[in-house]
Amino acid sequence: MLRALLGDGPPGLSPSRAIRPDQVVLAGTRALDPAEHEFVAAHGVRHVPAAELADLAETVQTPAVYIHIDLDVLDPAEFGSVGFPEPGGVTPDALLAAVRALSARSTVAGLGITEYQPGDPRDEEILASLVPALVKAVR
Repeated sequence: MLRALLGDGPPGLSPSRAIRPDQVVLAGTRALDPAEHEFVAAHGVRHVPAAELADLAETVQTPAVYIHIDLDVLDPAEFGSVGFPEPGGVTPDALLAAVRALSARSTVAGLGITEYQPGDPRDEEILASLVPALVKAVR
């Protein structure tokens, strides 16, 4: 989806006005495949490791942002209903705090929440509270 927003998608899926790589921050991403690593390096996409997510708002210096959350940013000990869980993620509370801080500094132009793969009923309970809180945080 991000590549499509950057104008690198199939016709009809890419926006008429693409965003620039310098407008993108990969926040909390821990596992990129080789092609993703290559794209990020070649295009200067910024990356904020999960351990530094609390500093996200200071990293992003744009008046408007699109926030894309892959739920695998969450530590699998907290939330494991994703396709490829990666250790070393953040808690739902830390993710929410980072989004709140970012939305306090920048206008949120959009919010995407992806990578949910239903599996554990306890994770449904987490999403039932986290998703509305994220939506409220970006209003």
